[in-house]
Amino acid sequence: MIEFIQKHIPIDKIDCIIAVPLYKKRLQDRGFNQAHLLSEPIAEYFKKDYFKNTVHRFKNTPSQTKLDKYKRFNNLKNAFCVKEHSRIKNKNIMIIDDVFTTGATVSELSAALKNTGANSVVSLTLAQ
Repeated sequence: MIEFIQKHIPIDKIDCIIAVPLYKKRLQDRGFNQAHLLSEPIAEYFKKDYFKNTVHRFKNTPSQTKLDKYKRFNNLKNAFCVKEHSRIKNKNIMIIDDVFTTGATVSELSAALKNTGANSVVSLTLAQ
């Protein structure tokens, strides 16, 4: 992912990195957030702020794996909340997640960030 960023993303224009958060119960059950495991070393490598707890997933959504595109977007409607608005305002943000399927997760999280005052949002996923 670092090599991809170096070749394809103007990282110098990114202010901070945010991993797609998991709902608290899912994080407890799983024991880790795969998006966090990808995001933290990338932020460290590029010396970017990493906002681990700035965005909260407050809606316990069912797994997306068996849902069609329409149901995925509906499932995630209003699932994310930005807790620290001042950290987001006027920032250029990179969202990192593990898998991109329909774009529902990235779309909903991007909307929450933009509605809170983010200047721009780009996303990077490990797999599609």
